Amino acid sequence: MKLLPKDSFKIYDEDPDELTVEEKEEYYSTQKKIEKGDFSDFEDWDNVKSGL
Repeated sequence: MKLLPKDSFKIYDEDPDELTVEEKEEYYSTQKKIEKGDFSDFEDWDNVKSGL
């Protein structure tokens, strides 16, 4: 990057904590299932129910 002319590029910060649209949809879908008592998305749903 030192060889490129000044102001010929932009560096964008990535926020690794930000969820993608797909991840948000999956999260809300899973939350709705949990609220209905459906823990089928989890291998060890006893831990999910107990909050572990």
